[in-house]
Amino acid sequence: MKKKHYILAAILLVVGIFSLLIRGSYVNILVNENNYKETSINQDSHEYIHLAKNIANLKCYAQNSIYSRYLSVLRTPGFPVFYALFEYFGTAPVSLFWTQVVVGACIPVIAALLAFMIIKKFSASIVTGFLSSISTSSIFLTGAIMVDLLFAFVFIVGFFLLYFGIVHLKKIPILIAGLVFGICSLIKPTTIIWPLYSILIYFFLSKANKASIKYDILIIFVMVQIAIVAGWGLRNFHTERIFTLSTIGTQTLRHYLSVEVIELGKEKNSPSTIIKSIKSEQKRLRREVQLALNTGTSIKKLHDTQLNESINILFSNLYRTYICYRRNHSCPKTSLE
Repeated sequence: MKKKHYILAAILLVVGIFSLLIRGSYVNILVNENNYKETSINQDSHEYIHLAKNIANLKCYAQNSIYSRYLSVLRTPGFPVFYALFEYFGTAPVSLFWTQVVVGACIPVIAALLAFMIIKKFSASIVTGFLSSISTSSIFLTGAIMVDLLFAFVFIVGFFLLYFGIVHLKKIPILIAGLVFGICSLIKPTTIIWPLYSILIYFFLSKANKASIKYDILIIFVMVQIAIVAGWGLRNFHTERIFTLSTIGTQTLRHYLSVEVIELGKEKNSPSTIIKSIKSEQKRLRREVQLALNTGTSIKKLHDTQLNESINILFSNLYRTYICYRRNHSCPKTSLE
C-alpha cells in the first residue's frame, strides 16, 4: 500500500512540476515582453478591475456612481476580491499572473489524483494529468484577467472534497464542498443552477461507490450553496431592487443569443456574418446602456428592458431560438458566447 502511495505521489509531483514549467514559461514571456496589456485585458477585465480597485482602495464594492453600481450587479464578487488582494499591495496584474501559474498548475494535479481515485489505475492518473497540463486554454488563461481559471480551480477542489467525503464516509469534506461550490457561484454566476445538479451528482457518486446516502448532510450541503447564492441576490435586491445573483444572464441573452436569432432569420447569413453582427450589436448596446444610465434610467428598468426585448425576440421564432441554443451548446469551441 505504501508503495502505491509513493508511486502516486511521484506522478502528482511530476505532473505539478511539468504544469508549473509550461505555465511559468508562458507568463514569463508575457511579462518580459510587456505585452500583457494587449493580450490579457478585455472589456470584461476592465469591469473586474474597476470593482477590485473599489474593494482595495475604497473599501466598498461599488462607488456612488450609476456605472459602478451597474457593474456591481453585473459582476459577482469572486474574482474582484481575488484581484483586489494584489491591487491592495500595488503589484497587480503581474503578481496575479504568477499566482495564476501556481493555481493553474494545481488543476492537473487534482485532476490526476481524482482519476486515480475513480479508476484505481496509475495510467489513468498519468494520462489525465498530462492532457490537463497541456490544455491550451488553461495555459493561456494564466496570463488573462478572467474568472475562468480561478473558477476551474475552486470547482475542482469542491468536486474533490465531495468525492472524498462520499467515498470515505466523511461529513466535513462534503459540507466544505457545499461552501466551495457556493463560492463558485460568486466567481462565475452561470453555476447558479449547480446546487440542483449537485443533488444528482451526490446520488450518482454515492450509488457508484456503494456509499450510504445521508439525507441530513445532503440537505445542509445544498442549502449552504443556496444560502450563498440567495445572500448575494438579496444584496442586489437591497441596492438595485433586482433579486438576482447577476444580471449577466440578461445581458448575454440580449447581446448574443437574441442577435444570433435575428441574424439567422436573414436571407443571407453565415458564421462570419453572425459574429460580425454580434460584435457590432454589442458595441451599439453598450453605448445604449451607457447613454441610458447617464440620462437617469434606473438599473432595474434597464435590466427589465433588456429582458423583455430578449424574450420578445426569442419567442418570435422558437425554432430559430432552439437551433441557436443547440448549436452554441453542442459546439462549445465555436460558441458565440
